[in-house]
Amino acid sequence: MTHAGNKSACAEPADARRQAARLHAGATEPGAGSADDLAEILAGLAGRPRQISPKYFYDERGSRLFDAITELPEYYLTTTEIDIMRAHVGEIAALAGREASLIEFGSGSSVKTRILLEHLEALAAYVPVDI
Repeated sequence: MTHAGNKSACAEPADARRQAARLHAGATEPGAGSADDLAEILAGLAGRPRQISPKYFYDERGSRLFDAITELPEYYLTTTEIDIMRAHVGEIAALAGREASLIEFGSGSSVKTRILLEHLEALAAYVPVDI
């Protein structure tokens, strides 16, 4: 995997596998957490490139798994986006202006948006939209 021109070795996703297995073991929804689901997740994490079907992200268990994945060093997108937000949050807030309304599609856990919310003056409305 390369990031910003630097090559880094990708460790096997053992932590993500353990997390997937723990979440699978705690499945309580009818039909959730089948052996086929676990096999599909593990195959996706072992593949190159690593991938997991988005269908696993749309319930509480899937959301926890996604949050765990975004904290892995191999998943640099979230930390890169947070770095960009922190570097430019003042400019973004100034462009939004006072009493802005913020509508966020695909808000998820709103980790990055919280940075912006702390800098917006007299926010008129915040509407996170997610499925």
